[in-house]
Amino acid sequence: MNLVNNSFTRNITRSYRITEFFRFFMFIIMLTTFCGCEDKVGCDNDITADEFWDTWIHGFFLSYCTGCHSSGTTNRFGAPEGVDFDSQDDVYFWLERIDIRVVQEESMPPGGGVLEEDIERFQLWLECH
Repeated sequence: MNLVNNSFTRNITRSYRITEFFRFFMFIIMLTTFCGCEDKVGCDNDITADEFWDTWIHGFFLSYCTGCHSSGTTNRFGAPEGVDFDSQDDVYFWLERIDIRVVQEESMPPGGGVLEEDIERFQLWLECH
């Protein structure tokens, strides 16, 4: 029993460290590039929208959304079937509804926990689309 708990604790700690490192890394990238959407009103044009997806937005969805909103998840915790964010195209398809639920209503994720700076970056990305 203790071996299982230690292994579980190690995995949780490792996952937490990776997540914190990823957030720090993304924060540094955001400091150096700020927005990063090409040819969009109200955005600085340092990198393309696809690059911004690769460097930050994809991680946002992995951290906050795909635990429930993924076609491969075994327990969706009430997320509707078919509302999946497995790819950039999936996210773009649901983008208007994501904006409403995450930014306007702040009803997703249901338990909250999205950092204010993450919401601000996410809003900036939304404005670039």
